[in-house]
Amino acid sequence: MDNVGYNRASVVVSAAFMINLIAMPLKAYMSEDSPFSIMHYALASADGLPRANHTNTVTYAAMLATRFANATDLYTYNATLKADVIRSVFATSIPGCSEAIITQVTGSMYTPSDVTDQLTVFLCGNKTIPIARVGASFMLTAPTAIYGIWSTPGDLTAPWPPDPTKVTITFMYAAINYSALWITLKFCLRLCVSLLIAGEAYRLYYRHVHELRRLLRRYPLHPQPTAAVRYEIILGEPTTLISSHPIVILAFIVDFWASIEVVGQAILRVSQTKSLHYFILGAIFLSRSVWFSYGTLTALNAVLHRCKARPIFRPSNTTVVAVTSFVYAGVATMVQNTSIVMLHLYSKLLIVGMTPNAYREYFDTQSFPSSVIYSLILCAMPFATSIPRAIVKHIYLRLHPEAKYVKPPVGGPRDLRFRFMAWYGNFKTQFVGKNVLGGSIYKLFAMDPRFRSVMTIGQNGTDCFVFGFDAKNGLVEVTRVSLLSRVNLRLLGIHLGSKAVLPRGPLHLSPNLAVGRVHLPEGSTGLSLDFGAENSPWLA
Repeated sequence: MDNVGYNRASVVVSAAFMINLIAMPLKAYMSEDSPFSIMHYALASADGLPRANHTNTVTYAAMLATRFANATDLYTYNATLKADVIRSVFATSIPGCSEAIITQVTGSMYTPSDVTDQLTVFLCGNKTIPIARVGASFMLTAPTAIYGIWSTPGDLTAPWPPDPTKVTITFMYAAINYSALWITLKFCLRLCVSLLIAGEAYRLYYRHVHELRRLLRRYPLHPQPTAAVRYEIILGEPTTLISSHPIVILAFIVDFWASIEVVGQAILRVSQTKSLHYFILGAIFLSRSVWFSYGTLTALNAVLHRCKARPIFRPSNTTVVAVTSFVYAGVATMVQNTSIVMLHLYSKLLIVGMTPNAYREYFDTQSFPSSVIYSLILCAMPFATSIPRAIVKHIYLRLHPEAKYVKPPVGGPRDLRFRFMAWYGNFKTQFVGKNVLGGSIYKLFAMDPRFRSVMTIGQNGTDCFVFGFDAKNGLVEVTRVSLLSRVNLRLLGIHLGSKAVLPRGPLHLSPNLAVGRVHLPEGSTGLSLDFGAENSPWLA
């Protein structure tokens, strides 16, 4: 009979997180075409981009108005033409009208500054000159989308006949249609990233979980005998290991910039509340930008190790960073669209490096400057969560100086993911009255955070909990075990081999124990690290 097994509930939860990781590169296809979808005829392709000017822009706008005349909802997505069409209805006479009125025109942040000036004049007074502007958006020299904005008398979202006291401003954004070769190439690269994530998750985590089970079958868990005759392993999950993987991070950042036309579409969707469905789709697509934050944290970790410096902030929780990025991508972007200052800023950025015509009109826009600013804000997102937390902690310690001498308990299931796992598997009641053993690396990290191999990203979610049951199937012990790879062994004078986390050279071994342990300085005994049997990749 096998006396070591996996907890089924934790396996299900861990697998769910794993599937989410593997599927993350492919989530983009919730918003863009895949090689297997029906290829639509977009309004424009990269090879045949219509170029508007002062002479033909009114004609183009009239053509678009006719093409989308049947779009009577406030928000419509035309899948055939890959075009988002948004209507904004205003009264012909607006008391107290000011330039802030243009913040109510969804899509105005995509138009050049001269168009926003025309919108202000049109909505607040002179309506004899209608709004009609069509142009193209570029990422450096590559076309990404065409946009159009025009005015129509009456309320186009209301039944016929049109109301003469109303006017409708329509904004249209259509992503450029790229070749089937490019779409297929992107799919293949994203599929490779998914396979890379799966392979690295197994290499860095799941094979070590299997090794833990094998070692527990052959060796005892603790130096002193216990009443435990059967063990059950509560799995963690490898999200934080993948979130700090440089190649995966680079792949997501490149993918984000290579899909800038869909990024523009997603930002437009989260800047409106007329359609909740497309708002959520836009937010989901933009949530992939969290990898800019992970990239910042990973680069900062490398700098800290090179400089042998202590981190100022606690390691960031990847869940908190992901939620913060999701909120910024959705709610914060929508809030920015309601700010006249931000709207003018983006309108100015769109014409950086562009040359107006003789009428001081801009038709082509440049999305590179705003994309750089958006990326930099995402890179700074971890500090937006860490700095307030550090300030609150500083104030608390000033008010309660005795708290700095009180160490928090080590080893309990306090991580957000484990709390969810505990709720799902009904583990919480089993922890009541139990002293959680192990977790020795947290005492090491508390002594000096530089012993963390990753100082900027919290990796507590990778820990496993080993439940020990006696002959009567009663829970008698709970042990928290952590990956050896989480410890910066170079500070201990130990250098790793080229493969994974297996140490080489003269070591302090515990050949009769399944896992190793950290021993803190005590009396005349210095700091030491004992490794488990057969180069065990785990520490208790």
